[in-house]
Amino acid sequence: MYVKQSTGKSVQVKFPFASKISTSYTNPIIPGFAPDPSVVFVDNTFFLVNSSFHIFPGLPIYASKDLKSWTHIGEQKRFQQKENATTDVFPIGPDKNLVAALGLFAPTIRWHNGVFYIVCTNTVRPDGGEFRTDNFIITTRDIWANEWSDPIWFKLDGIDPSLFFDDTTDKVDIWGPFEVCMNNPVLTTAETDERFSGEGNSIKLTPSTKGLSATHGTETFVGKIQIFSNSIATTTLCIPTEPHVKTGLSLFKENVRHVDICYDTDTHKITLEVCLQLKGEPKVVAEVKVATQKAQMKISSSAESYEFFSRAETSKEWVLLGSIDALDMTACDFTGTLFGIFAVKMGPRQAAGTVRFENFVVS
Repeated sequence: MYVKQSTGKSVQVKFPFASKISTSYTNPIIPGFAPDPSVVFVDNTFFLVNSSFHIFPGLPIYASKDLKSWTHIGEQKRFQQKENATTDVFPIGPDKNLVAALGLFAPTIRWHNGVFYIVCTNTVRPDGGEFRTDNFIITTRDIWANEWSDPIWFKLDGIDPSLFFDDTTDKVDIWGPFEVCMNNPVLTTAETDERFSGEGNSIKLTPSTKGLSATHGTETFVGKIQIFSNSIATTTLCIPTEPHVKTGLSLFKENVRHVDICYDTDTHKITLEVCLQLKGEPKVVAEVKVATQKAQMKISSSAESYEFFSRAETSKEWVLLGSIDALDMTACDFTGTLFGIFAVKMGPRQAAGTVRFENFVVS
């Protein structure tokens, strides 16, 4: 490749990977949503990490040989302090709002002397108070093993941190002096007699007291990223008997935008609940009585709309509960949409049972 200097002379510039990389590719190279990507090149492989905001597990990591085809190889599962990762709406013009999700902002990935580093900001708003930026570093020697260290926190009043490694071998202590934590051990082993067993192709959820519209706290929700405009999400709910539980399948953006196919154990009905707070108050637009032990739920998406269905396990016909315009899930915002299953415990907290879903699939 030749470029022209300000002196008018042409200079040849060599890019070591350019000759090996085809110029043909399809956007988005990482479907779904992968904002704020940071990339490092190690051992002939590109590694990428991106923001995950309020979505857990955080900081998805991808690998590629050609910058076109990316494989999801892991994430940072140990970092779970997202209970204050809320979402707020900020006016940025007379007719425009910014829907800002908090959580993990703009990570940077680096490699030095055999160690991978990720530095990132966890942005929180504890108890609805002032915004706070908590910065941390995590490391691993084997990025393919997906085993990352616990976060090392450092004080920095800001976001979007990066790392610099000096080429010299001088070592400088920039964070000391250090003290021993008076509360050691800060990390202990949990109950060692917990039982784990295979449940087949099913997921059990313990209902939380926080619903999907909660501004703080953590709801019980397991989601999958919507990768394609034309998608179908389906699941089978094993009807729970515990009172005061609402559970089902959701199209979820954040706490101010979600649409839920919801079963209520008190009314024994499936409802379609639409929460689009940018357009008005939440509302129930449909309800269906359920008299079977299982109920199936489906969300079908296209570039124009989302449609919501349910049916009894004995029925072959889907019942259309309602639809929304696909534009209702778009705004000046940070993340894409997810399909997910959820469970909420309403009223006084009692001994929590579980809710079981079978065959939660997004295609």
